[in-house]
Amino acid sequence: MRTRRWLTAALFAALTLAVTGCPAIAADNDDRRQVGEIGIFAGISVADEDLVANDDGGDSSPMIGLRWAARLSPRWNWFADGDYMRHETAFEDDSKIFEARTGFERLFPVGSRGFNWFIAGAVGVADVNYPVGGDDLTRPLASLGLGFAKDRGGIRAEARVEELIGNEGLGGNDITNLQFLVGWTFPFFEQPSQNVNKKPIFDAERSRLVLEGVNFEFDSARLTQDSYESLDRVARSLKEWPEVRVEIGGHTDDKGTDEYNMELSQRRADSVRDYLMSKGINGSRLVAKGYGKTDPIDHSSTEEGRARNRRVELKRL
Repeated sequence: MRTRRWLTAALFAALTLAVTGCPAIAADNDDRRQVGEIGIFAGISVADEDLVANDDGGDSSPMIGLRWAARLSPRWNWFADGDYMRHETAFEDDSKIFEARTGFERLFPVGSRGFNWFIAGAVGVADVNYPVGGDDLTRPLASLGLGFAKDRGGIRAEARVEELIGNEGLGGNDITNLQFLVGWTFPFFEQPSQNVNKKPIFDAERSRLVLEGVNFEFDSARLTQDSYESLDRVARSLKEWPEVRVEIGGHTDDKGTDEYNMELSQRRADSVRDYLMSKGINGSRLVAKGYGKTDPIDHSSTEEGRARNRRVELKRL
């Protein structure tokens, strides 16, 4: 009873913090880089039949938990979570199971609305407490999950499988459980810059800007992972100067036909526009245009020159 009261108090405190504190932190979130998140989740735990000491099959039970994550890069999270569930057993009362785990998530962006698919791998520990007549056990665990989540806070869902490792209790039987989770996350953001003398993205001497660090996968319009940080800075700058409209110009090197390069450069410009829109920039301020290989800025006789010609430019309108 004392354990249940402690868990209820912890969940209530975390939920209160998330609901009252995090929306204020995130109120102006498009101007800042996400650095972490806190979340709550609930779901269904499908326990192995050996775990619930029931020869007629496993048992399904509700579960609840808390989650915290740190954003290591635009596509990687480190996370830790804890969960609690009660499963019916062959004894007179339910088993009580506490789990804690930590691991990493790899994020895969989907479209321009800020959703990610993710794969999560983690290790942790499971503490299984049986009623009188059972044999309590504590085992390490490893889990693998697949799900989707709204970036910068919001809905999150995951299906994961976990293996309780080792042979403590239950005669050393292997234990494999399934969990299906739905939750909500509340993001944390870096503090806004204290520099009040912000330089405009364009000035009288510079009306065009090459976006350094913005690259694409080979022969594709898919942005590489290292491009997101540069584009996030562009989005923040555009928000600081809401009166500015820009053309996003896509450029290629001289390899390939004119028609193919024109089409590829247009798709790349569109990809950058979609990304900036996903960060809160109004599409009416962004015009995407492909130039193909018609406007080089360096000689095409060297690889270095061709690399400079493969670029994305912003031009003030």
